[in-house]
Amino acid sequence: MIKLKQSKEQVVFDKLTSISADIRDSIELLRTFFKEYLNGNDDQTHLIFTRIKSISDRAAAIREEIVSLLYGEPFLPDFKETMLNLTRALNDVIKALKDSARSLMIRRANPAMLMKIREQTLSYLAVITEASARLVLMISYLSTNVEEAIRISKEIQGLERQGDEIKDAILMAVYGQEAMDSISVMQLRDFILFLDNILDGMEEASLHVETFYITMKS
Repeated sequence: MIKLKQSKEQVVFDKLTSISADIRDSIELLRTFFKEYLNGNDDQTHLIFTRIKSISDRAAAIREEIVSLLYGEPFLPDFKETMLNLTRALNDVIKALKDSARSLMIRRANPAMLMKIREQTLSYLAVITEASARLVLMISYLSTNVEEAIRISKEIQGLERQGDEIKDAILMAVYGQEAMDSISVMQLRDFILFLDNILDGMEEASLHVETFYITMKS
């Protein structure tokens, strides 16, 4: 049986899809991590953090493969630039993922403050999880149905706006407890802002997909 060689563009798309799937899986783990953290299960949070770091490191390695391929093979300049920007946005998501979990691993935040933001933060993580599922779909459609990828990109942008509203409400609740524990305030603020960076990175990726679509049409 003759096996046809993949185009170099398809190799890039496949690797980007792998990274987006790793992001989705890590975000699912992050939700579980936060729930275990709320329940005070330190052994589980350490175990899950190790898994998040492992998946994130694998995704970062694939990102390096993409960069090497884009610089090492002849691609159209617009394709190369857009794919580099998309890869960079996904890498920002990976970094924010690790940073968000690490920010809670430093010390145990004030339990009363955690309970105050519990439900809102779980809602925030649900939005982020939904956006990550959309991210995988969007990237997977790049090589087969760019119009569908654009439609999904708009959904990601909508989820980012929804997440911003939840984020602002959480931060207001956190800052309102500064007199109780200023160190926990800073810790939880950092955690929420890293979650914001995750959503921002996925939104940035969606914008680069739109740029790719415009480039294809021109």
